[in-house]
Amino acid sequence: MFSLCYCVGIILILFFIEMFAKIIAKRTENENRTIATLKFDNGFNQELNVQPGQCLMIWIPGINEKPFSVSKISDDHCEVTIAKVGNFTENLINKGINDNVGIRGPFGRGFKITKEKEILIVAGGVGLAPLAQLPEMNKDKNFTCAVGAKTKKDLFFIERLKTNKNTSVFISTDDGSDGFKGFVTGLAEDIIKDRISSTNHKFDLIIACGRKEMLKEVYKISKKYNICLQISADAFMKCGIGICGSCAAGKFLVCKDGPVFMNEDIDYVMNFM
Repeated sequence: MFSLCYCVGIILILFFIEMFAKIIAKRTENENRTIATLKFDNGFNQELNVQPGQCLMIWIPGINEKPFSVSKISDDHCEVTIAKVGNFTENLINKGINDNVGIRGPFGRGFKITKEKEILIVAGGVGLAPLAQLPEMNKDKNFTCAVGAKTKKDLFFIERLKTNKNTSVFISTDDGSDGFKGFVTGLAEDIIKDRISSTNHKFDLIIACGRKEMLKEVYKISKKYNICLQISADAFMKCGIGICGSCAAGKFLVCKDGPVFMNEDIDYVMNFM
């Protein structure tokens, strides 16, 4: 029975592989050298039509397959930014130029920005990866970014954010080595308080990505100040198409109904985080 299930699983993976993508560039993003970005070959995004916030399943044959958010999208390429946290991510980061990996997707729902004008981004650690492109793709909006990391050496994408004229950047580090000392949620609430005090206006929307503990705190802050919220939820994913149920959060499947949740859906999802 196990062999049969295993074979069926492999067939499903092969069937839903969209393509093999070639790595055409890679770069280390932080001083601690634990975060890297892989750039995939020209035409990649044209074929898959990836949207910010959606995830891709990346497959290294013989090792495993894992979900990753896209960190940059353009007409002729797509980038994924990865933190080295285990065997799979270490193998992926160690891939060389012109190496190929299997790609499935994109899966799930992405971020949705429509009439909102003033947006607060709250990013914890590598959670900044899918969020950094939002100011670049929404030039008519104003973004305030609260970016958190353990130490200054763990920060990445800061200069990228600062190049956007529509973006203000604030930094927090757990050890105080750069910016606000403490968690990024504390910084985010201070930013909200200062904005209300100085302009008498709230943000129209908060968009957050990071650890579950961080998302829970951002959720509480959004409720406290009555600000709409979108979160990118992390979950253990296998099939990516809503069949296996490994990413279930109650009635929702993160690979299908997420990874981005908003409005009343967040109220429900928080019970399973």
